[in-house]
Amino acid sequence: MKRFYLLLAVAAALLLLASCNSPLGGYVTVKATGADAAAYRQGDEDWISADNPEDFSFWALGPYEVAVRCGDTVNVLALTPDIGNPMISCDTGNRVGFSVSYNISAVNGAAKAALYYRAGVASGTGTSGTISASNAIPGLQDIVLVAEDSNGDPIAAKMITENVINGASYSMTMSSSDTGNILAGGRLDDFSASVPAGWTLNGALTASVTPHGTTVLTKFMNSSGGTYDSFTFADYDVVTLFAKQKATPPYLTLSRIVVGTDKALHFTAPLPAVFNATMQHDYLPTFSGLSYAGEGLVGFHLQARWGGYVISALVSTDFLKGATSYEIPDLIDLDGFEDFMPNSGDTVTTAAEAICSNKSFAEMAGVPLNSKPTVLKGLDLRIAGDVEQYTAP
Repeated sequence: MKRFYLLLAVAAALLLLASCNSPLGGYVTVKATGADAAAYRQGDEDWISADNPEDFSFWALGPYEVAVRCGDTVNVLALTPDIGNPMISCDTGNRVGFSVSYNISAVNGAAKAALYYRAGVASGTGTSGTISASNAIPGLQDIVLVAEDSNGDPIAAKMITENVINGASYSMTMSSSDTGNILAGGRLDDFSASVPAGWTLNGALTASVTPHGTTVLTKFMNSSGGTYDSFTFADYDVVTLFAKQKATPPYLTLSRIVVGTDKALHFTAPLPAVFNATMQHDYLPTFSGLSYAGEGLVGFHLQARWGGYVISALVSTDFLKGATSYEIPDLIDLDGFEDFMPNSGDTVTTAAEAICSNKSFAEMAGVPLNSKPTVLKGLDLRIAGDVEQYTAP
């Protein structure tokens, strides 16, 4: 499950572009809800701090970069003026807790319960009791109770839609008829031939997405694929495939996220080809070898992580204009970024990922950073990564 949400996070970083062709040509307006600091620059010019980090504008007559700080994370966008309205939504930490008293004893074979809501999942032991959901996002959302058998497979489900507030409590009791909410017929084809030899860390997860965006995990399977169940009340299904060369850096990774247009679908989705980047460093890294033969290459996701700090750059192919290298920017001379540099001796983990998609940046509109990527039906993301590590000098 953790791997599933990590992959969603990677894809979400790609889908942060509320993009359209700016009606004023090179005029760029950046919305960064909850940002602590922000800056921008054009080409090789100096960085300029934004007076209002949550909402600022500037003229961009060519490639431009935007840096937005959200707590201990900095998101950098390296784009061109045709993406005129980049949007980043920082996680402001507004969370609530609620509880659900449940009873699934009427479902034959039920052994335990799982409760899904917009921010995640909580478990219940036994066929009745109370599940407490913490760290929930407030507001209107679908709450899904799933009855599982002793193997953890869903055998019945029930959904309610509520405007969740802190301290709210709900009651959900299943009947035998709720087994009818399980929709069979989903299938993922064998993709083992696309897993590089010797990569034993691999598999796939399927999930169903409800009308209000709750993601319900339905099955974990290995690279040979297999069948999975969906739900009658779901909007569409998503499959996430992954493979990892080994557990510790340096290693290569492959993943693919396919968003269906309906539920209980038949997915055929081999993994993409391997990507090898070159990383050089002083305190911050410079990535080279940024070229990839995969179909639909839209850009690269580049990251450095140390001691709780993260700086991630989404670099479009149009920004690179044929160049094959990118340096993670040094921002410490700017207001609000003064501490954003590894200390000498810090272990820095880097990742360079080639992103291929069947949709362009301009098509992937209206999806802010930190939202799940599953709002785009028909999306096919293919991600090939290279993870390395160094010690800051």
